[in-house]
Amino acid sequence: MTVAPLRLLAHSAPPVHGNRGAPTVTGLTARQQEVLALLARGLPNKLIARELDLSESTVKVHLLAIYRVLAVRNRTEAVVAAQAYLDVKARR
Repeated sequence: MTVAPLRLLAHSAPPVHGNRGAPTVTGLTARQQEVLALLARGLPNKLIARELDLSESTVKVHLLAIYRVLAVRNRTEAVVAAQAYLDVKARR
């Protein structure tokens, strides 16, 4: 199993924020959005990996990037931030 060193992950892009500093999912790659959608369905890393034909370590790397973009600290906050974004988008 190969895992990306945290020092490599620390030098990625800063979080993307929309109006009034609210995090948005627009800064996520298509794959990260797929991971976030499965996360929102409540799937654990192992099942996300199976669904997307990825290794669990790759899912973890995507999750770290998602947390960084959304400026959150954990899975729950990521799902809440994504849901808030989708609610705003649906009202438009």
